[in-house]
Amino acid sequence: MQTVSIIIPVYNGEVFLERAVQSALVQVNVKEIIIVDDGSTDNSLLIGQQLAQLSPKIQVYTHPEKINKGLAATRNRALEFCTGAWIQLLDADDELMLGKISSQLEYAKPDTPFIVGNAIDQFSDGRTYQRKFKKSAWIALMSGKLGISSANLFNRKYIDLVGGFDSSLRTSEEYDLMFRIMKNGWLPVYDSKFLTRIHVVNSSLSRGKRNNHLMVKNWIDLRKKIRGFLISKGEFGLLHSYHYSGAVGSFMDRYKLPFDGTINPTLFKVYSLEKNIKSKIFKRLYFK
Repeated sequence: MQTVSIIIPVYNGEVFLERAVQSALVQVNVKEIIIVDDGSTDNSLLIGQQLAQLSPKIQVYTHPEKINKGLAATRNRALEFCTGAWIQLLDADDELMLGKISSQLEYAKPDTPFIVGNAIDQFSDGRTYQRKFKKSAWIALMSGKLGISSANLFNRKYIDLVGGFDSSLRTSEEYDLMFRIMKNGWLPVYDSKFLTRIHVVNSSLSRGKRNNHLMVKNWIDLRKKIRGFLISKGEFGLLHSYHYSGAVGSFMDRYKLPFDGTINPTLFKVYSLEKNIKSKIFKRLYFK
């Protein structure tokens, strides 16, 4: 039987931590659920300790200094206690739907580095949105469409082979991890089912508004690294340039940053037109 360790980092997540833990407890093949408090100033640590009474699988830790270190460092801290062959990352404000892990383990082989899954965005007013991955791995990585941490499932061996998460990062840490895995030639497999629910809030560890400037820098810098790597391998074709110029150009435009020489202005305009058309269709479907 393939065993799975679930990692739940939490920062000021007292309102939703129990929901995440309960969604982890109903999964099969789970060896342990590792909660690490990242220097919360609310009752997250206490609630985690109370939840540990529900099952011997639940373990609760902090950083030795009991300070806030960010998501990457907190996940690395959790990895110190994980003994499962597979790692399920779960943000404290998200939840795994029934059968999520068992479904993805059907695609798991010893040489599978990670499995990409789809997710459902859940808004506070009841609306939902299906967050779909792209199957072209490098284009998806550049576009931010290669799943998200809670939707994916990682082979522990490959996390260790690339040295875990980059603790210096406060954002883009899971995409940086996937890039370092993929640049070695280890590409993911896919599970198209929607088995992760992402609760869209503003107070989570990974999607908060803290370090906004750093978030923008990390996001763009990583895409430039991916572009440079593909160019060095002779694999950066027109389609890659289209998605790079579109995704990175849109990001720069959103934050009022000047374009640099990596952006093709023509491809950016075409990408923007396509994006605007899709946005209008989305609004008609979800904002009636």
